Amino acid sequence: MVMSQQVIRCHILFASIALIGACSQGKQTDSKPEHGETASAEKDSASETKSSDQKEADQAKQDASNPTYSVPELVSKLTWTAEIANNQNNKVFSGYDGTNSYKILIDIAVFGDLPPTIKVTEEQANAVYDSPEYLAAAAVEAAKIKFTADATLVSTKLSEEYDEGRVFELTTLKAGSGMAKASWGSTEIPLAIQVTAYTAAQVTAGKQRYETAVAGATPSAACATCHRSATGIDHSPYYMAQYTDAVLLSTIETGVNSDDNYQTKSPHKMTFATAAAKAGIVPYLRSLDPNLLPSEQK
Repeated sequence: MVMSQQVIRCHILFASIALIGACSQGKQTDSKPEHGETASAEKDSASETKSSDQKEADQAKQDASNPTYSVPELVSKLTWTAEIANNQNNKVFSGYDGTNSYKILIDIAVFGDLPPTIKVTEEQANAVYDSPEYLAAAAVEAAKIKFTADATLVSTKLSEEYDEGRVFELTTLKAGSGMAKASWGSTEIPLAIQVTAYTAAQVTAGKQRYETAVAGATPSAACATCHRSATGIDHSPYYMAQYTDAVLLSTIETGVNSDDNYQTKSPHKMTFATAAAKAGIVPYLRSLDPNLLPSEQK
């Protein structure tokens, strides 16, 4: 079963609310004031009254500048933007071998931000982003999304429409490089495409290592043991297409992404019994269907 994997951005704006305390009351004593203390006390009392009045005026001014908005009013004030939700590098990498299918998903999402001049609580922000009004407004913006790519390098089709975005599926046609472009209104997001020439034999060797453990001096479990479980981490091209072969292999062997030094949450030091298995693991991962969850892959 094909399952949606769109990434939906939810924004919670945390308001900074000024808290104004009540004025402190001056201490009263039963003793008779000394000469001059009465005038001083009256002066202090007048000062406190003025201070209290000023605070009330300031609070009223603040309340006037930050009125209570309804959800529809807040939605109408959103500023919309768009981005490729599953790619932060503006580059995609895939493969081609003439036998296996290599697909990439480009997930373009829109999201709305409230202007900084409007202060809301976390509860109000949640109410906005969970509202049907927000989804309806997002759907209008998402309808403006377009995507084009080098037709000699990849075929492109609209794979999915959802309230806040569109998912486009690219299938490689040959090895080489080219460009694609996501657009939303006047916003354009360029995307470089690099397709590497693999062989079907590489994919076969990579699949065998993926499903088979390595014994000996440097033992290593089969990848499928963890990744094909119900809670397996998705390492299909949905996310991984934004990384080079070298970066993926570095992460597989060391657990550290050599691009951004991201470390996997669990120890990840995969070893290989043969050079062919090592050369084939990335081509095999690139051949996985990005529309499927790890437990659904074959």
